[in-house]
Amino acid sequence: MFENGNGKEIGFMVNTDRLLKLFIELCSIPSESKCEREIAEVVSRKTKKLANEIWFDEAHKKFDGNCGNLYIKYNGNVDMPPVLLNAHIDTVPVKGEIVPVIHNGIVKSKGDTILGADDKAGVAVIIEVLNTIIEKQLPCPPLEIVFTVAEEIGLLGAKNMDYSKLNSRYGISLDSAEVEKIVNAAPSQHTLKVEIKGKAAHAAMNPEEGINAISLASRAISMLPWGRIDEETTTNVGKIQGGVATNIIPDSTIIDIEVRSMNNDKLGNFTKQIESVFKDQVEAAWIKNENKIHRADMKFKVNKEYSSFKISSKHRLVKAFLNAGCKLDIAVEPVRIGGGSDANIFNQHGIESVIMGVGMEKYHTSEEFIRISDLNKAAFLLLEALAALSHK
Repeated sequence: MFENGNGKEIGFMVNTDRLLKLFIELCSIPSESKCEREIAEVVSRKTKKLANEIWFDEAHKKFDGNCGNLYIKYNGNVDMPPVLLNAHIDTVPVKGEIVPVIHNGIVKSKGDTILGADDKAGVAVIIEVLNTIIEKQLPCPPLEIVFTVAEEIGLLGAKNMDYSKLNSRYGISLDSAEVEKIVNAAPSQHTLKVEIKGKAAHAAMNPEEGINAISLASRAISMLPWGRIDEETTTNVGKIQGGVATNIIPDSTIIDIEVRSMNNDKLGNFTKQIESVFKDQVEAAWIKNENKIHRADMKFKVNKEYSSFKISSKHRLVKAFLNAGCKLDIAVEPVRIGGGSDANIFNQHGIESVIMGVGMEKYHTSEEFIRISDLNKAAFLLLEALAALSHK
């Protein structure tokens, strides 16, 4: 049973020892994006006896990975439309061997690398919850479980799924930090690539004959606001490439930028503002050499990564988690975040989805860790939320 802060045991039974053992086993398996085959086969074996149907798709063939998304269907015991459960099985790049260790109720990596709680914690919680439902014959709607690949490099697994294979109306993605926070809103994102072409020249012998692409980019960047633009919008210059040597005026540079907003009009308008500022600087840059005019040029590419979503706090999904929190004496609250996840893609495809936390902290760093109590709490909360969804 789940023990609240007052020492009172409440809620359904979860095998916490089994959950921890599975989590540690999964973390020990390297699974960088596009290299998920080993962990996918382990997860497949561990869920084969639990599933009514299980299969892999071929999404990976569209982005040169070695494994597709893993689908698991469980028929449930309540007559209602299925619910989608999701976690991703890939991680950010790993430096060295992952050796999970436990100290004072915390799991972390022994070496100088990530732990992989993002998102092995979500995978482990889903498997343990499915085990518990079947063993205890607990109330549960039909489940469509998808363990996605290549989430960390642009949600590629979710973007390339065949959604005609799914019948879910609602979805729960286990891919956030705080267990008490249910994410019911997240922004849209544009990634921008600006390529500026100038003209090379010797920086000391004839600098007048060059057009400095890096200088043009710097002027444009200095004219724009960055960081938090308003309560709904953020933007960032994340990467600049260019130049060959200090004695050569750089004739090209590439700038990678992102813009995120809950408001798609703001997203579009600020993207256009960035393009306009860069364009003005480039068009004003020209030189005349031997009666020939040389002008700077620019390519501006916009990639729409994902769309925003906002699920009402009165939605059945959110209410299920609020009710589960009340039963477990956990103060659950709906929140908005600034990042994107597979849930953004599910919402785009008509599966109304929220994100629940699994307790991961300092993820994507060598200091990543998770409290065992939070891992357990996530399993209890998901189990109770599914039971709440089962009540018509």
